Amino acid sequence: MSLEQMLSHCSAQLEMALGEKSSSIQGSFLMRTSVGRWLLLYTLPWPKGSITPQEMNMLKQEAKPAEIEERKLYLLAYLEKVQQADQLHAHPFFGNLSKADWQRLIYKHIDHHLQQFSA
Repeated sequence: MSLEQMLSHCSAQLEMALGEKSSSIQGSFLMRTSVGRWLLLYTLPWPKGSITPQEMNMLKQEAKPAEIEERKLYLLAYLEKVQQADQLHAHPFFGNLSKADWQRLIYKHIDHHLQQFSA
C-alpha cells in the first residue's frame, strides 16, 4: 500500500464511522462478540496483511488522485469530525461499538499503518 492509499484507507474508516460511507456486515461472527472485540481492540496486535473491510480496500478501489498533504489534512479533519460526533455507525467487522471502542479502533488502526511507514 502506498502512502497515498494508506491515508485514503484510514479516511475511509472515519467516513464509515460517521455514516458517510456505507458498509455491509463482513468478517467472522467472533469479531462481533464482546470477547472478539476485546481481543482485537485491546489485547492482540494486528499482523501485517490483516483483512480489511471491502469499503476500505484501496487496492480494489480507485483512490482519488490528490497530493499527500491534501490527504493528510483530510484525515486530520475527519479525526476531528469523529471526535465531535454524538453517535457513530456500526463497523462492518465489529458491529455496533461504543464511542470509546470506536476511538480505540481508530487509534489502533492508524497506529498500525503509521508503523508500516516508520523506519
